[in-house]
Amino acid sequence: MGLLLFSAESGWARQCPTLIKEGRDTHSKIKLPNVEEDRIKALLDEAQKFHDNGDHAASVKKANEALGILKKK
Repeated sequence: MGLLLFSAESGWARQCPTLIKEGRDTHSKIKLPNVEEDRIKALLDEAQKFHDNGDHAASVKKANEALGILKKK
């Protein structure tokens, strides 16, 4: 059980940087109203902080939230 939990957590850890980078790259290519720009930047910054602190599930959630907004544009 512990090994399964560890491997799931390490999977999240590897996914975070990829999602955050995708969000930042996409964000840089799309012109948005300032309010949306600020919201996406805040979500991606929050995702990075969660990743840095080891909370990878929260990091993935925030990065996906930002990507969800970007993909609607």
